[in-house]
Amino acid sequence: MNNVVPILALLWVVGIGQLPGQGILPKYGTPAPAVLASEKLLNLPVPAVRGRTLTGRMVDAAYFKGRVTLLNFMYLGCQPCMAELPLLKRVSQQYAGRVQVLSVVPHPAARLRRFNGTGNAAEARLRKSLGVGPITHELLPECGEIQAGALTTFGPECEDIAHRFLVDGYPCSFLIDRRGVIRYVFNGFPTAPPYLAKQEQTITAAINKLVAEK
Repeated sequence: MNNVVPILALLWVVGIGQLPGQGILPKYGTPAPAVLASEKLLNLPVPAVRGRTLTGRMVDAAYFKGRVTLLNFMYLGCQPCMAELPLLKRVSQQYAGRVQVLSVVPHPAARLRRFNGTGNAAEARLRKSLGVGPITHELLPECGEIQAGALTTFGPECEDIAHRFLVDGYPCSFLIDRRGVIRYVFNGFPTAPPYLAKQEQTITAAINKLVAEK
């Protein structure tokens, strides 16, 4: 187990850590395929979701009404997912009260808490080795609790909600208007400039457009 974090950190650095999302928008900014499954949900109501965030907030149909929502799908240790965290934090802070940020994560709640923790758990050590701070926006664990002694893994462990949103790679984000309608889909997140900056500008512009709508 002591070798888990160094090995995963190495995979993250060389760009292998995002294998479930490989080909969506790789490390060096290669264009994504022309049409992805998730884009079929454009201009449709949000699929059914029900669960509680780590802070205890209920996520259901009503959650997506009244405020713009940036709904993000990510998993722990995914290189592009980790690169996107600063943007998610910035949106959550700068648009507080107008835009809510929610990440659906294919792990149980206990693993997410350990990832954000300061202890010596494998999840916390992975986070620290990647130079990533605790995730401060809302997190919705996609899995039930794991059995004691289960193998520690940082790949997706369950994807029931992700399948409803036709997610075929990580990260994947949906920008949802105040009526609960999906207006934009963003697949992948580049980790090298200038692609990263361009993607941030694209997402920010879309957010501003929906926030300005009456």
